[in-house]
Amino acid sequence: MSDTMINGMPANSALNTMARQPQPAPMTPPPTPSFGAAPQPTAPVQPAPQPAPSAMQMQTPPPAPMGGAHAPSTSDEYDEMMKKRKEEQERKLARLIDILNVAKEKSASDIHLAPASPVMLRVDGELVPVEDMFFKPFEIDNMLKAMLDEEQLAELEEKGELDFAYSLSNFSRIRLNVFRQRGTYAMALRILSFEIPDPNKIGLPEAVKKLANLKRGLVLVTGATGSGKSTTLAA
Repeated sequence: MSDTMINGMPANSALNTMARQPQPAPMTPPPTPSFGAAPQPTAPVQPAPQPAPSAMQMQTPPPAPMGGAHAPSTSDEYDEMMKKRKEEQERKLARLIDILNVAKEKSASDIHLAPASPVMLRVDGELVPVEDMFFKPFEIDNMLKAMLDEEQLAELEEKGELDFAYSLSNFSRIRLNVFRQRGTYAMALRILSFEIPDPNKIGLPEAVKKLANLKRGLVLVTGATGSGKSTTLAA
């Protein structure tokens, strides 16, 4: 019986040759997605570490809530709050008010305050000391804190000098120049009356009175300190 031939070779030899050849690895089919299956657990995402608060942030108090228990709800409450605040300020300025009353009695135009020196009043252009009135440095500092806001205090600390005006109830308005000297503060105060002076009572000439009726031009009122420039302009 003749041997069966495969590709021109006996069947046994051809089968042995094919068995010795390397066979390709079987292909693995891709995984079939399973719809409706429970999701696989994943590792939780850790939040980024927050920087530690600075010393300034730790010392800064949180802002006060608007409309809180202490916020005025009506205009009457606001007026009452401002009135009490003004009274508290003027209580701290009690000594200054005493000096202003003395200056008013003596018809003084200016007041000069310096630590460890008697209070000086300018009367008719002359400086007159008030012997029994003295101020210590901390007393002047307390008066400034009662009259100035934070922005003005910062400007005074930076520049060493400040000009401002202040009004006192039932008295008058004052114009102040504060300056630093030898590490402490001194003040010069100009008293501005609420009342308009009568030109006749202060002795203004008729030629000066007519200047107020001019419709054009430039009028200069000049003179030394305390000579009556502000009074003349007010009249």
